[in-house]
Amino acid sequence: TIAFLDYVWEDSAAHMALVVVPLSVIPNWQRELARWAPDAHVVTYAGNTEARAMVREHEFQYAGAGAGLSKHSGAPAPPKPDVILTTYEMVSMDRSHLAKLHFETLVVDEAHRLKKVDSKLATDLRTCHFDHCVLLT
Repeated sequence: TIAFLDYVWEDSAAHMALVVVPLSVIPNWQRELARWAPDAHVVTYAGNTEARAMVREHEFQYAGAGAGLSKHSGAPAPPKPDVILTTYEMVSMDRSHLAKLHFETLVVDEAHRLKKVDSKLATDLRTCHFDHCVLLT
C-alpha cells in the first residue's frame, strides 16, 4: 500500500492521502510509513478536540494559506501533509473538516467495516473527496 502511494506521489503535485485505520494500528502505520516512505510528511490526526483543531490549523495547509487559498493567487493552497493518518472515529467526528480537503488517495485499513453501504463509516467517507481508493481487508 505504501509503495502504491509512493507511485501515485511521483505523478502528482498535490498528492495528499487519507489513511483511515483502527486506533490500535496507528503506531504500526506510523512505523511503516517512516520506514518505506521516509520523505513523506505524515500527520497523525487524532486526540481531543483542541489537539485536532491545532493540527488542522498548523498541519493541513502551508502557513499563510488562510482558508485553503494561496496568499498571492487565490488558487487552492497546496496541501502540507503527504499523509493524514487517522481513525474511523476521527473521520466520523470531523467529517465536515475532512470534507473540505481533496485527497489523491483514500486508504481504508480493515475495510470489511464498509460491507454495509449504509454503515456510519461508509456514509462519513462518502463526504470526503478523493481520486483513488484502496480498501484493505
